[in-house]
Amino acid sequence: MIRNVFVPRLGDLYLCDITHAEVETYFDDRARLDGVKPATINRHASVLSRLFRRAIKLGMTDTNPVKGYERQKEELKSVPYLDLDQQSALVAACSERIRDLVALALASGMRQGELLRLRWGDIDEEQRTITVPKTKAKMPRSVPLTGRARDVLSRRPHATEGRRRQTDRVFPEFTEDGHPGPLARWVSEACHRAGLESMNFHGLRHVFGSYAARRGVPIPDLAKILGHASIQMTMRYARHAPGDVAQRAADLLDGDG
Repeated sequence: MIRNVFVPRLGDLYLCDITHAEVETYFDDRARLDGVKPATINRHASVLSRLFRRAIKLGMTDTNPVKGYERQKEELKSVPYLDLDQQSALVAACSERIRDLVALALASGMRQGELLRLRWGDIDEEQRTITVPKTKAKMPRSVPLTGRARDVLSRRPHATEGRRRQTDRVFPEFTEDGHPGPLARWVSEACHRAGLESMNFHGLRHVFGSYAARRGVPIPDLAKILGHASIQMTMRYARHAPGDVAQRAADLLDGDG
């Protein structure tokens, strides 16, 4: 990315010569002249900012010119909705090696890396929660342990207490980065067999979000469950929320107590 994205326009400048104004012009040109989408611009800005923070730590420069750059407004993409029958069909289309992983992703909304790092000690059956200690937002969060999730966990080879001593990971057949095997391809192939041509592993997380919203989980709560840094990211699921929100709110407000 550095060679293809940043070097062509910033490569001739010393780090100390890249000012905030240069950054603003660079990203404006990328959007206006090159037609780069806002989401891509924002991801590239985050990468560039991380590079400058690293350079500061190494003593190569004193300031981060990306700091304060106002991120571009991203268009919220539509997300898929699958009812339980469609989700079951997708799980059935999976090969045995990934079936439990996909089923738990659909039942929890956890990211691929979070699932692969999941340990039995993170699961609290009494409180009906799964703790995700290492998240994208660098903050632990709790995910509801639903009946569907419990069903998946109960059929794992190491689900019994005695077998858990052999490994503390729920999916020990994979390394924490998804090896062995092309996990992404296996999931895409399963989605194709289920008639979901554009679905990938991350799409399973969107299925959870849209299904949870349809079932009436409040958007702020859903944002916490999914670990979104901004509720704006969760608003993509709002269109799946039930249409009787105002009526249910009135019922609550008119209630006793």
